[in-house]
Amino acid sequence: MSLTYRCQLQNRLITLTQEMADSGEAKVWHTNFNGYLAKIYHNPHNERVDKLQLMVRNRPSDPNAHLNHISFAWPYSILEDKQGKVVGFLMPEVVGSETLLKLCTPIMRRKYKLETNWYFLHVVARNIAAIIQAIHLKGYVLGDIKLENILVNNRALPTIIDTDSFQVPDPYSGKIYRCLVGSEGFTPAELIGVNIADVDQTEVHDRFRLGVVIYYLLFSGPPFRGLWQGGGDSLEQSELIRRGLWPFSGDKLLVPSNTTIPLNILHPDLHALFLRCFNEGHKFPHRRPTAKEWCDTLEAARQEVIRCGKVDNHYYSRRYGKCYWCERFSDLNFDIFPGKSIATVTSTPLPKVAPPPPSSPPPPPAKLTLFTENLPNGVTLEMVGLPAGQFLMGSPDSDPDAESDEKPQHQVKVNSFAIGKYPVTQAQYQAVMGTNPSYFKNNPQNPVEQVNWNDAQAFCQKLSQITGKTYRLPTEAEWEYACRAGTTTRFYFGDDANQLGDYAWYKGNSQQTTHPVGQKRPNGWGLYDMSGNVWEWCEDDWHDNYIGAPKDGSAWLTNDNDYQIVRGGSWYNSPSFCRSAYRNGNPRRDGNNYDLGFRVVCGAGRTL
Repeated sequence: MSLTYRCQLQNRLITLTQEMADSGEAKVWHTNFNGYLAKIYHNPHNERVDKLQLMVRNRPSDPNAHLNHISFAWPYSILEDKQGKVVGFLMPEVVGSETLLKLCTPIMRRKYKLETNWYFLHVVARNIAAIIQAIHLKGYVLGDIKLENILVNNRALPTIIDTDSFQVPDPYSGKIYRCLVGSEGFTPAELIGVNIADVDQTEVHDRFRLGVVIYYLLFSGPPFRGLWQGGGDSLEQSELIRRGLWPFSGDKLLVPSNTTIPLNILHPDLHALFLRCFNEGHKFPHRRPTAKEWCDTLEAARQEVIRCGKVDNHYYSRRYGKCYWCERFSDLNFDIFPGKSIATVTSTPLPKVAPPPPSSPPPPPAKLTLFTENLPNGVTLEMVGLPAGQFLMGSPDSDPDAESDEKPQHQVKVNSFAIGKYPVTQAQYQAVMGTNPSYFKNNPQNPVEQVNWNDAQAFCQKLSQITGKTYRLPTEAEWEYACRAGTTTRFYFGDDANQLGDYAWYKGNSQQTTHPVGQKRPNGWGLYDMSGNVWEWCEDDWHDNYIGAPKDGSAWLTNDNDYQIVRGGSWYNSPSFCRSAYRNGNPRRDGNNYDLGFRVVCGAGRTL
């Protein structure tokens, strides 16, 4: 077979480099076109070709485009052979993600060493609902959903693959290109026993499939499974679906088993949606919740998911009032979301080790200027003036923990500015704003948390009014420049993560709480808590990498998205999150985080 084809959209030759997968309908290949895969059909018949042409011209709006994330691996361009015959298509390659199958089931999570928690899974479920909502708005129907065809990255952002199987209508001729297959466990009752290829499906059918996916995420297994009370062997899953039998249907033929997770651990509105989807929706399919209803309700439920006070990886709904996962472990001696007992973490002393020699000589002392701002109520704010300079921003390929969003490493020139010696404390926030939104209120010198990006901006504005100077959030480049303090190592104290406990409050020593600022050792420029304690908001929008990033230290705002950069790691994170180059993003309006604060800078910042 030929290994070179013409990309119709760009009129360029594409070479297949390595076979990636082979199914009954096609092979998927890596290509020499960076970031794209090729799907080459075994039998590219005319209807399939017409459908592809239509999909290339009519792509749905991606709800996560503002995050530089691919929500669906949509056909990008037709591929033709030398005779002009269509053989397949190009599609974006999705990297750094795992299938929903691995993420949903505890056995697979253990096998592949994937860490997750109930909060994260709420976010994944919400984001999947948002993607399917966008697909439905275009008039498309997924038709075939399965856990293997949804990928999720560590930012809880999903990608749906195998999109060429979707049911697609031609908006001009009215012709419908059907989905030809379905998956067991995801096919609604009204389609069981019929030939899917003969059916013009609607988004009502997808509503059932979406409900099953969300149930998998939140309950670690399929909804149509329970303790069979009828005679003989239990019915097959498809027959249970056809009859509408699941543990919460009210039918005594199938009841919850001792391992069935109860629905009432959910936010009540989310609980109600599952009953609508699988009970009411069984008799009246059009009453199943829409993708938008799922999305909105999951977001409301997510905001009431809180952390357990006993086990670090347990989260539960505030409405339920207690940690179900601790109860379950006590009853069954099996933890779906294994984590460390906070009592164990706090009582186990860390081994004493001699500090290793530094991996590189410390930078020469910078010429620093210090000044103090007087705030209301006798509170002060200490600032450190930093000199102008240039530095390498991001991670080198040699760092084993480096993420793709930390690259390419690039030179940045930064003007002089002043930055807070510490993260903004609860006392300082109270003095300026008159409120203290923090969760951990045991000490006013703890960093303020549970503040969103807009809250931090409002603080800067009021602080500017009080002092008569211009205060703002640091740009991402300024933050990393200040954090590194002239170093080029993974951490601002060297490369050895074993020393992190001397400089930061992190997962290994924090006892699952924030701590008063300034208790750990500072970096070379006298800045405290640049790693750990709380994440710190930056001015910049989130971008998936540094391609096109400004090189003058300015804020990168060209994405105009809802996610902003946060830096430094927190009391909840492992050492790799506390590296100088580690980047993360958070919705700017989301302040429901016990580990998210900020520090301020003073200077004439620029934006790009």
